Amino acid sequence: MEGSVECFRSTWDTETKRPLSSTGDRKNSSGVHGRKTIRQDRLNLGTTSKFSSFAKIWQRDVYDFCIMLCSDLWHQICDDNQRMALLDLHLTRCQVEYVPQTVVEGKKKRIVKDEWGRVQYTDQMKTDDDGNPKWYVAPLDLVVFSENGRRYGMWYEDLASLANALKQHEGAAA
Repeated sequence: MEGSVECFRSTWDTETKRPLSSTGDRKNSSGVHGRKTIRQDRLNLGTTSKFSSFAKIWQRDVYDFCIMLCSDLWHQICDDNQRMALLDLHLTRCQVEYVPQTVVEGKKKRIVKDEWGRVQYTDQMKTDDDGNPKWYVAPLDLVVFSENGRRYGMWYEDLASLANALKQHEGAAA
């Protein structure tokens, strides 16, 4: 339990250092668990999930997201900077939903997409019936790792491997 309290406090510290526009009114709960640190020959970075409306009914303090990290990773493997980077990685995944851009063609609305087929969004947040922001958990993809890497550098071995692979490719292409 002590590790979960430390992790929760660190999440709060990391949240307060992030740009205000990235956190909105989101509330996060975090903790550590005893799951395996290595899973399928990869470091288990933990999980981020969104609490359902039903789960929120039973919470005294209502949280939008739950971040769970491996106890061994938190206590034995990561240093202080890596802990903050790991929490930031998961906080980066906690995103607000935005309204997609649409155009009217004839009598139908069509969602605007870019040349890669990605939906383009307005800066208007989606809200539920009570006016609360709608949230989702973004996948652990290159966009999330890039945002995290800009703030914390190559704190994770796989980020360094990716950077080296890209440098090798640039050298081979030159």
